[in-house]
Amino acid sequence: MTAHLDVPMSADGHQWNEALTRQAIKQGRSMGRCEYHRNHDATDMHHRRNASQGGMWHPANIFHICRELHHEITTNPEWAVSVGLSLRAGQDPANTSIKLPDGPYIWLTDDLIAKAGKYA
Repeated sequence: MTAHLDVPMSADGHQWNEALTRQAIKQGRSMGRCEYHRNHDATDMHHRRNASQGGMWHPANIFHICRELHHEITTNPEWAVSVGLSLRAGQDPANTSIKLPDGPYIWLTDDLIAKAGKYA
């Protein structure tokens, strides 16, 4: 498989795209829960770096969140940047932490299994 140099790769050697990213996050990392609040269902896939700014579909750039948080990010962009939910030009999603509401910081990674299969 030939990799495009600008597209992050998964731990199992696949190029990340929208379908693989959605699947890996929903079935692995978030398990359908808001990754920020962690106490209710996630509804939206949030690009930390917007697609219009070169943000791609890969796990370090996508955060599975609830609709209420997505609205808060949109209406309070400076706050979103201050806690790592949104990124400024030049910030690397894999090297920019997210501060959760109860205090800990997390870093998102692209080192997920893209095609683990139903028995993984």
